[in-house]
Amino acid sequence: MPALVAVANPYQALTAQLRLSADVVALTSTRIGLEMQTSWLMPKQAIVVTQAGGVADVYPPLATARAAIRCFAPKYFHDAEALYERVLAWLLRPEGNGPTSFTLGGCVVHGVQHEGSIPRLADYEGKPWPSFLLYVVMTYSLVPS
Repeated sequence: MPALVAVANPYQALTAQLRLSADVVALTSTRIGLEMQTSWLMPKQAIVVTQAGGVADVYPPLATARAAIRCFAPKYFHDAEALYERVLAWLLRPEGNGPTSFTLGGCVVHGVQHEGSIPRLADYEGKPWPSFLLYVVMTYSLVPS
């Protein structure tokens, strides 16, 4: 049996997958990450991926993790919505009978399920930045080495 890579971060994998979308990057440039960076000079269109609730369910061979994907816009809700729609289209595009899968960040993400959304959030940490919030659940496993 092959050894497994010890460090697998499904949130990093999800972030890396979003950076591969030309449609998403056309709006965000390099502003996709696990936390907001001061170098982003907000407000701009950006994406922040965070763990959403609890600890990832880690029972090999498959594990699950819940993520919040926040799509920001500088001024208008329709700009946040446009980014949100591109994220949805990229992550949840059908391939055969199921959701998309990818291998990045030390893990294989076997599927991404849309769990829910909160549209039209008017502020973020007291700042008037419109955003849309998307919740997903990832099923993943470690990459065999």
